[in-house]
Amino acid sequence: MIPPPRVGTIITSLYGAGGDENRLIEHLRARDPERVDHRLCVVLAPDPAVEAGGGSLRRRLSDCGPVPFELGETPLRLQPRLPHPAAELRLAATTARVVWRLSRWLVRERIDVVDARLSLGTALSVAAARLAGHLPVVATTYGPRYFERPAVRAFGRRVYRAVDTLVSDARPRLDDVCAFVGRPLRCVVVPNGISAPMAEVSRGAMRARLGIPDDAPVVGQIARFVDFKGHDRLIDALPALLRRVPDAHLVLCGLVESQACFDALGERARARGVGERVHLLSWPGPIGDVWGVLDVHAHPTRYDSSPIAIAEAMACGLPSVATDVGGVGELIDEGCTGRLLPADVSAEALAPALAALLGDDALRKTMGRAARARYEQRHGPRTMANAMEDVYREVAARRAASMP
Repeated sequence: MIPPPRVGTIITSLYGAGGDENRLIEHLRARDPERVDHRLCVVLAPDPAVEAGGGSLRRRLSDCGPVPFELGETPLRLQPRLPHPAAELRLAATTARVVWRLSRWLVRERIDVVDARLSLGTALSVAAARLAGHLPVVATTYGPRYFERPAVRAFGRRVYRAVDTLVSDARPRLDDVCAFVGRPLRCVVVPNGISAPMAEVSRGAMRARLGIPDDAPVVGQIARFVDFKGHDRLIDALPALLRRVPDAHLVLCGLVESQACFDALGERARARGVGERVHLLSWPGPIGDVWGVLDVHAHPTRYDSSPIAIAEAMACGLPSVATDVGGVGELIDEGCTGRLLPADVSAEALAPALAALLGDDALRKTMGRAARARYEQRHGPRTMANAMEDVYREVAARRAASMP
């Protein structure tokens, strides 16, 4: 019996709680060891501040395996500050050490296919894979934004050209990378798969904690607090929404990636006179607690790939009102599972789209049922894991066929 290919995933850290980190966790939970033998390497050591604040994925990873191999590198921002030339030398030395250690891990674990995560992870993985014997690299990407700065553009193109197969959750993001590189690359779209969010706090109890009446209609966005996610658009639309739905509330919840963004949203709500109707929070419990409060999900983002929040809304049986950017149009069936609005939607146009759903229980429930059915058909964890395993197995088979 031919053993399954051995895949080595390289991720720089487990600090974040963004789309790719969640995607990886869901994949590992749903993996089939008989199809792929999965190994995991984490470059950076735990950050005490992140661990203390509950932002690490290590606890979630511990119940799904595999046990990660920790390189234990210290994040540069935790190291002593040095003058500019010395800092550059330290960065170069650190990078060389990391690449060498990763290559030794790949050899020691007898890895057949390297699974690289995000831009920095891809750059490190490509270099380590070459040192380890020109191993093929499958890279998960959400666009070339990290490499678009003039100083690193040429380097980024070389990195992507060295990848065997690019994977993303949305076709537009793969098209962006091909355009950045200047030629077609081998690309595969693997839609996100997530577990349905589970709540530990009842809808009524959670609403009571937030100060929201049981019968109030609630629209909400669950996304990292960064400038491009469109939280500000929802706040700007709220005064017009309240004229149509006077008892509406707005919940904005997510990881506070930018404290400045979070604080500015609070100021914006107060300046618009809707501070008492806007609930800003980074909930430390299961995100299902927050999903249970909402009646309509909104995601008026300016830039995105294929937001996991929309898949979670589907799993919760909620319709979404979102902007048509990136792969969002691949997620929402306009008029069936939600509303798809122009990328440059104004607050004046956003408000009536939200009001139409908040004010029509029958329409909202019909769309919610359709959204749940779409989730079950396309966005379960095993569906995603199976598609990723197909990619790894195909790359491993091509490598085996090319060897003497």
